[in-house]
Parts: sequence; C-alpha cells; structure tokens
Amino acid sequence: MYYTGKNMVKGLNCGSQEIKSIYHQSQRVYPNIVDQQTGFEYTDWVYNLPERTRTATPWIQDVYSDGSLGNKVLGTPQEQIEIATREIIYGTWDYTINTANASRTRTVTERFQFSDIAKDESRTPETENGARSQGSWTYDWMNSKRNATITYKFSDDTKTTILTENGTVSYNFTITPANTTAISAAGGSKSISATGSIDKKWNNTIIVSTTATVTRLNFSGTTPAGFTISGLNVNAANRGTVVGAILTASVYGVATVDNRILNSTIINVEQAANIGIISGSFSFAYATVFIDGKGGTVNNDLRNINIVCKYSNGSSKTLTSSEYNSLCSITAYTDVYWASCDATFSTITVSAGTSDYAVRGATAYVKIRPKTN
Repeated sequence: MYYTGKNMVKGLNCGSQEIKSIYHQSQRVYPNIVDQQTGFEYTDWVYNLPERTRTATPWIQDVYSDGSLGNKVLGTPQEQIEIATREIIYGTWDYTINTANASRTRTVTERFQFSDIAKDESRTPETENGARSQGSWTYDWMNSKRNATITYKFSDDTKTTILTENGTVSYNFTITPANTTAISAAGGSKSISATGSIDKKWNNTIIVSTTATVTRLNFSGTTPAGFTISGLNVNAANRGTVVGAILTASVYGVATVDNRILNSTIINVEQAANIGIISGSFSFAYATVFIDGKGGTVNNDLRNINIVCKYSNGSSKTLTSSEYNSLCSITAYTDVYWASCDATFSTITVSAGTSDYAVRGATAYVKIRPKTN
C-alpha cells in the first residue's frame, strides 16, 4: 500500500487514465507484493494395483496489494506413489439345492483402499458342494407316498430338503382261527381271532409288520348248507342223519387299514364227516343155512331183524326191514366156503372152504355152510 502522509493511496491516474503498474527496472513496485502463495500441480493418478502414481510439480506465485497475482514459477516435478490397503470382500451365498445334490456360490471381490478412493476387482467366484446324507423313510400309506429328509452339510451351514417318492402299496392280511379243530358233525362254531396280521409292502418289499382289527367275516365261493356267520364266529348246524364227508367253508376277514378296506387271505373252516355205523342183531330161520351149490341169496331167510344206524354226530336211526334188506345180502357159489361182511353189512359173501364158518355181525353170529352134493 502507498500512503501520502497518513492517507492511503488507493489508485493512481494519469489524467483520466488509471495507472495499473509501475516498475523499477524489472521489478514491479506498484502495486507492491504483499504475499506469496505456493502449491503443486498434479497429473492424474495412474493405477497399477495395488499402487498408483502421479507427478506433483511445486509452484510459487506472488500476490500483490491490489489482489492480483504474478506468474507461477514452477519447481522440479516429483513422482508420488501410494500403495493401497487390500481387503477380500465376499458376497452372499447363492444356494442351488435339489434331492440329488446341493452347491452354493458367492462372489469374491478384492478391494484396494487408497486415501481418497477404493478400487474393486472381481476374483474367481467361490463354490462349495454340500455333503449329502439321507434320513429314514416315512411312509404315507394312504396316498402311496414316502418321504425322506435330505441334509446337505456345508462348512458353516446346513440345508435340508424333502425327497418324495411315489410307489406301489400292497398288503398281506392274514387271519387265524382260535384253534384248528374241525367243528363237530353235531354242530357248533369256530371263533376267528379278532386281530389279523398285516405285512405292509412298498414296491413288493415288506417294510413293516403290524396288526389290524378284524371287523367282520365273509364267505368266499360256494358255502355248504348249514354254515352261517355271526360276528367273528363261523357256525355249522347239526348234520342229523345225513351221511357225508368233511364239509369245508371258506371265509375271509375284513379290516380297515390306512383308510383302505382290506380282505384277508382265505382260510378254510371244516365240519367233521357224518359216518353211519350199523349195529344190532339178526338171525336165520334155521341155525344152519344151506346154500345150493349153484349159489344164490338168502335174504328172505333173515329173521328177528333189529338194526340201528348210529352216526358220528350222535344221531341214530333204526332201520326198517326194507332198509336193511337194501343194505345186506348173502351170496354163495359152488364149492365155496368162507364168509365176510363189509363195514355196513351190505353184503355177506361165501368163499371156498370145507367146514362151518361163523360170521360175526355186531351181536349176532351167522353160520354158513355150503351144501354138498
């Protein structure tokens, strides 16, 4: 600043023209230098991670009293280098999971942190496969499905998924009688166990064996007369005086399992045979019966017939003369001596022999001798 006495000179004029500068030789003296400022001129950073470089050129510049600036005077350029701090940044795991395998992938980024900025560069993504294990099957028998939990173990995490399979469900359902004894020919009943055995099968392989409550019985096929069902009992009526072999009725049980109505395997319930056994007494008109050597029958010579047929079911029946005559006869041949009788005394046959022979028929004895010529 320039002063005249105590007054500050704010400007100089030559006439009406303002004087901007006054130099003494090469040195500007008006306005005068009141300060100097310094600094650097920088080039742009050049990155070669993990470092960056640039050129810094120092400068100095005069500041005049009127606020104007002199020319910048540049110094010697300098190279600046900055090395970044490094950091690995991981992204969030992205999972791919199914019932066969599982994996996860995440991004990997390397960050270079400089004083005023960060630079990121992508690295190879990180991938990890899960270790697979399968839990036990649980069966939905009603819907013919089964499920198992599949677990995948990762280094720091565990994921699960459900494996579901459809299959063919089948059952072996068996019932048993309380005992294996046949029902008497006199009638009676056989009880069937209220609990049946169930084998549950998946694709024809037995998975579990359990029991089921038998709710009712049904006949299968043609049922012999006299058989009925009441509850879990098979009943057979008294066979009376009807002779016959063993009777067999086929039955099966019904149960509800897994909301399915199941029929058991068939079992046979038997009723004992009804056998007729003839016993009693009879006699001939003469103590000794002579049969013509030419052979013949002696039915008409029978006397005092009292024959009773007793059945294995306890029934009995007295045979009339005509009924007995239809069952029993005696036949002889020339020079035949020997007598035999079948179980029901239906026929007495005389064979070869030389002396009298006694035939034992229940309580009576008949002596038969062939006539000699």
